[in-house]
Amino acid sequence: MKNNTEYKLPILSLLLEAAELIKSNIPRLFLVGTPFLVVCIAAGLWMRPMFTGDPSSPEDFSFGMFFLAWLAMMTTMIMATVGCHRTFLLQGPDAPKTPIIRWGWREMRFIGKWILIGLCAMVLAMPFMFLIMPFLVKSGQELMENQYLFLIGTNLIYLPIYYVIARLMLVLPATAIDERWSLTDAWRNSSGNGWRVMLVVGIVPMIVNLIISLLPALDSILYFVFHVVLWLVVAVYGIALLSLSYKYLSENNQQLLTLSNEKLDAQVSDEDFYAGPNGPELRD
Repeated sequence: MKNNTEYKLPILSLLLEAAELIKSNIPRLFLVGTPFLVVCIAAGLWMRPMFTGDPSSPEDFSFGMFFLAWLAMMTTMIMATVGCHRTFLLQGPDAPKTPIIRWGWREMRFIGKWILIGLCAMVLAMPFMFLIMPFLVKSGQELMENQYLFLIGTNLIYLPIYYVIARLMLVLPATAIDERWSLTDAWRNSSGNGWRVMLVVGIVPMIVNLIISLLPALDSILYFVFHVVLWLVVAVYGIALLSLSYKYLSENNQQLLTLSNEKLDAQVSDEDFYAGPNGPELRD
């Protein structure tokens, strides 16, 4: 059996399996994501006139209203994300059912781990923001004038950060199914697969998001709804990839632990015997 540093995530299998997993769970995923979808579309339509410069937009937007809209979106997004992870990882007739609208300690732990990962990302990004970005602004005039080229360039610069964050994000699906993983556990279990985890969890969704960002901006409510739904599909695919990455790596780690225990038991058993004149004999 290969050890954890030799086991390699099957990237192509993960990409295909994630699509199949979504396809086979569409009704459940739709139910899980409905609260967030409704809140997201409602908030988007409510704030859309202000961002598009519509003169008929109301002028009574307040910080409190923005905060309530943001809080509703964040709350339903956490519930939807946890629900998606549980849908992907807890399969079978005996799998526990997850209520569509639920907020408990599981969701609190999930958002706590999310905040920790966000803080790690901020700490890692600071050297790039203060050292590299000013250099790009001064020397890369052509890069700055092309927003898409600038977006691609900054994403390439942040690849080392994506590498770290992608590995730490494995704690999220574990938390969603009530496994008490820490960020250290996520890092240790992804040992030897860091670049593969980054490719599956970070790069693939990032590329798809870049493609979506290239779509033209049309002043149409139906197009806006289509854009939101398309973004949600990409997000669900990214969640499926993260769930499967966690599943593959945790199962491999469990197999290694089982084999290690069996080997240790065999060694202890061998030490209880010694080579006597008539064959192996039990020690006193």
